[in-house]
Amino acid sequence: MMGVESTGIATSGTAGLSAEAALVYIGFWQRLAAHLIDLVILTPYALISTSFAYASKEGFVVSQAVGFIIAVLFEIYMVKRFGGSPVGV
Repeated sequence: MMGVESTGIATSGTAGLSAEAALVYIGFWQRLAAHLIDLVILTPYALISTSFAYASKEGFVVSQAVGFIIAVLFEIYMVKRFGGSPVGV
């Protein structure tokens, strides 16, 4: 059963452990894979956004607005789904 500790860390079957002991860190290769997935997903958006931004002033405003909306929705999703910020601050 999933639970959320007072620190906001999702745990599974760690009733007797402290929040620090429940943390599971991933290694270098998993982090590299996550960065590559981010790169594959974000590169098309970056190319389209850049082409709009250089096309006109309106294109720049649209690309900035779309980026802002995506960032806000992503932040809301991460906090609601995982109980924390994707930034890790």
